[in-house]
Amino acid sequence: MSTVDDLAALQAPDPIAAAQQLAALFDLPSAGVTIRGADIYGSGSRAAVEIQLSNGDVMTFDQLRDMANAGILAAELVACTGAIPKITKATALLGVSLVRTIARHHRAMSDNDAAIEWGVSYLQAADTLDFDLGDQAERWAAFSRLAEADRSRDPHALPANLVLRHADGTRLVRSSWFVSHVKALDSVGSREIPTRMSRVGWHRRGSEGRVKATRPGLRGQLNWAFFFVPVGWEDRAEALDPDAPVSGRGYGVTASGLVNARTQDQRSSRVEAVTDRNPVTREERAA
Repeated sequence: MSTVDDLAALQAPDPIAAAQQLAALFDLPSAGVTIRGADIYGSGSRAAVEIQLSNGDVMTFDQLRDMANAGILAAELVACTGAIPKITKATALLGVSLVRTIARHHRAMSDNDAAIEWGVSYLQAADTLDFDLGDQAERWAAFSRLAEADRSRDPHALPANLVLRHADGTRLVRSSWFVSHVKALDSVGSREIPTRMSRVGWHRRGSEGRVKATRPGLRGQLNWAFFFVPVGWEDRAEALDPDAPVSGRGYGVTASGLVNARTQDQRSSRVEAVTDRNPVTREERAA
């Protein structure tokens, strides 16, 4: 049993047989070593893997994709067993497949899991102010409440946690406040947060999410960046596979049942149209 094709042909779902095949693939019998088990932490090619050996050593790969690299795999084999088999790309890929059969799988928190937790924790703790984004007076009044919350807060405390809710149920989360909330929970860069949140279903208008409110009949403007949170986002986000992006397109479960893609897109279009009624100038964007 000397070729990768021969081993692949005999590959079986039985973990014991898979461990024996993996040991043969890595030429471990020549070093008097057997495979006792394996653990995979996380999912996909970024999952970490540990392979327990009979000599007490543990072959460790930070990511499964590292194990698929013939050079890295060969170096780990020599370091942990002393065996020097000929490792090719095909050998390495078959090794990854066999390890998946052998291993105990441990689900680790993914980036999407963390982003969902940030969003849910923020929304659950927030006060909500209902308003009509398309009504100039209501928009000004709501934005003025945000400004008042900013002025009255303790400068040493986290920013206020007030969320605006448009008439169709879409929520507006002040970007700077949310970023401060996340950074108090996790060591993540400010620029990475919008990307992570967009993957789980939050979105921003334009590149910065800027929305402007103009004071009715008088001079005065308030202009801030917001995340837009779709209706029923928490229900859909927590129900989906944690490693799959939550786009809001397709079917999602909300408190009122199933909402199809066309309905979601129409809601988003209405909100975008409302926010575009007062375009942001270059000077305001720089403010």
